[in-house]
Amino acid sequence: MRWKLGWFPYGAMDRAAAEDWLERQSARGWDLDRIGPGGLALWRGAEEKPSGARWCVDLCPEPEEADLRRYREAGWELQTQSGPLAILKA
Repeated sequence: MRWKLGWFPYGAMDRAAAEDWLERQSARGWDLDRIGPGGLALWRGAEEKPSGARWCVDLCPEPEEADLRRYREAGWELQTQSGPLAILKA
């Protein structure tokens, strides 16, 4: 598996742009694994073909179990949290 470090350059006001950007990265073979302090992002490279994952960026500072259950029921899994942003993958 390939890994790389990069930045997650989006904040709470740019959620739609962040989703589009994440989907373009997935189409290129890189899926977001996690985001650390200051927007430092760890990316996981596809071994064979790009995942084509769909992404959702939701404003949810501290997801509770009810939030996580609602996400799962809608087909999303919490991938990582960045400040007030819950970043979900399907």
